Amino acid sequence: MRTKDFPGHDSGAMREMDIGLLKAALESVPHGVSVWDRDFRLIFCNDEYLRLHKLPESLIKPGVPLRQVFE
Repeated sequence: MRTKDFPGHDSGAMREMDIGLLKAALESVPHGVSVWDRDFRLIFCNDEYLRLHKLPESLIKPGVPLRQVFE
């Protein structure tokens, strides 16, 4: 479904809700999941990804380059 399917609803609010639902879904996956952009900067990773790779939360923030994560 897209926000256009809900006439009269604020598309920005719907987008925020969609992002929140996507993050919740990815956090519930029992596997490590990460999403990177075309320049290999982090968009998102779940807690299992951090645990699996033994990465500190302080290092992992959106926008951090992949190279910096695994140096």
